[in-house]
Amino acid sequence: MLSLVLSVAALRWWMLMAGPLPGLEGLPLFDPALFAASALLPSLGDLLVNALLLLVLAATAHHLLGRGPVDQERPREAWGWATVLLALGAWTNGVLIGIVNDSSVDLDLYHVQSFDRYSWLALAGMGTLLGAWTLFAHTGVRRHAATITFRRTGVGLLLLITVHLVVLHLAGVRDTVLMVWPLPPVVLLAALDRRPRMAPG
Repeated sequence: MLSLVLSVAALRWWMLMAGPLPGLEGLPLFDPALFAASALLPSLGDLLVNALLLLVLAATAHHLLGRGPVDQERPREAWGWATVLLALGAWTNGVLIGIVNDSSVDLDLYHVQSFDRYSWLALAGMGTLLGAWTLFAHTGVRRHAATITFRRTGVGLLLLITVHLVVLHLAGVRDTVLMVWPLPPVVLLAALDRRPRMAPG
């Protein structure tokens, strides 16, 4: 799985450095005037490509690694999943803020009737990112929630979350929702995953 992630990341970075493919350069979807936030997100089209690749990676990880709990507690792996989720959540925050602040796309939810196709594509990209994050979260929860003990892993996860909140605060993030939104979905996924399932008839 790690080799797949590294391969996709390397290929995507090469594509970004090479610029838009021939025939796409003149399209408004890949025009930085419409949206450009960073080297990883130079256009709305690149946002959609990145979001779809993340969703494919998340679905692959869920298929390969999320079939059931591990046979014993693995604190380091659990911390690794939590670190990835928090980092991906923080990056997603930046993308959601960027699509509002660094674009000319109309995303005024009070005037949905004025949305154009780029508004809906931007919302689709945002939804795809959140969907990818949710799949990654469910994979980690399914692998580790049943074997985590507070003494070995829980304390470490609480410390990691605390560090995450402090880093966001130092980075200038003051919005409580942006700081803590990854936590309730993980708790909900863990609760849903532990529900008793009916045996097949």
